[in-house]
Amino acid sequence: RKKIKLSKYIFEDDQGCELIDIVTSTDQNLVADQLLRVIRSYKNPELEICRLVASIAGGRKRMNTLMYAAMCLGAGSDDIITHVLADEKATSCTEFFFPEQEKQLLINRTGEKFTAAQVKIDLAEIPFVPLVSLVKGADFETGGSFSRLMGRAREHITQLYPEDVKIRISTSACKVII
Repeated sequence: RKKIKLSKYIFEDDQGCELIDIVTSTDQNLVADQLLRVIRSYKNPELEICRLVASIAGGRKRMNTLMYAAMCLGAGSDDIITHVLADEKATSCTEFFFPEQEKQLLINRTGEKFTAAQVKIDLAEIPFVPLVSLVKGADFETGGSFSRLMGRAREHITQLYPEDVKIRISTSACKVII
């Protein structure tokens, strides 16, 4: 029997206080680093083997984007990213949270009335490419920053596929140069 551990993490600003929102590029970098640190802590080979299930449902787009990117940099091929999909009528209703919620009668932005219980939801798995093998090494092991590891992954991909295909068309010379 496998144990399930649910975790909650409160992001901190550069002063160690709770980060209320991501409003600056500094905030964004702090959150990216903290996300990566948490993912790495669960994927530590000295700990019990753990499968990460990261949800990118709800929240802010930038938070979900950072979670996706941090999972690419720190998660393995056995980990998954999920997203919750809901009926169109529910996505345009700020009062819908889940089908069993207490407040059932809802009205969306278009004026359509419905009950929360009528909303069909689906848990979708979002594919991602684990790039851990591209960033393993000293930076990864010592807790390198998100941006540094992202740069390292880009460098490795460039080394693997160094050729940039360029096409130049010269209509005056009637040439296509590839």
